[in-house]
Amino acid sequence: DAKLPAFGIRVGKTTRTWIVIPSQRRVRKVIGHYPTMPLMKARATARSLLANRDTFDEVNFGEAAEQFITVQKARTRPKSSYDLERHMRRHLFPKLQHRALPDIKTVTVMGLIEAILETPSQAIHVFVVARQFFRWAAARGYCRNIMEGQKPPAKPKRRTRILSDDESRNLWSATGLFADYAKLLLLTAQRRCELRRSHFT
Repeated sequence: DAKLPAFGIRVGKTTRTWIVIPSQRRVRKVIGHYPTMPLMKARATARSLLANRDTFDEVNFGEAAEQFITVQKARTRPKSSYDLERHMRRHLFPKLQHRALPDIKTVTVMGLIEAILETPSQAIHVFVVARQFFRWAAARGYCRNIMEGQKPPAKPKRRTRILSDDESRNLWSATGLFADYAKLLLLTAQRRCELRRSHFT
């Protein structure tokens, strides 16, 4: 921006994001999106931030989460990293994306998790991801681990139901659109989502 150096807009395929980059540190900070935030408001926000450059020591959730997702993709199996990213983007990003990490409170994160307790398994998965993320963020000095000492919001239910021999035979002899798919599930003992993403050569 000619009127305010270090302030600009990052144009992606689908979004236009207002950013500030202080010259001495080159740390990019997201301050909003166009057209939700108009130019005059974005420039005023950037000017306020640049007047107190210490604020750039505060990484927001979205920035740190993108780093975390990238790290986990390199460290874990594709299925694990896929699920981790899905849980974060669906349940944590909408409310936390633009919040500075030091400003996020335990009660806020636990509230997001407890809001999906009607599906206990989902709530447990999101809790585990949140706990893992904030432990990682604390180790990098972004914030304290606000999930330390928190207990899972529900207990996982173990599935004990298995098919009888007769049921297995009936499934194997079934015909129709999904017959081959059902047989593959029976043979491989994979989850439906795992088999759906499999590639056969």
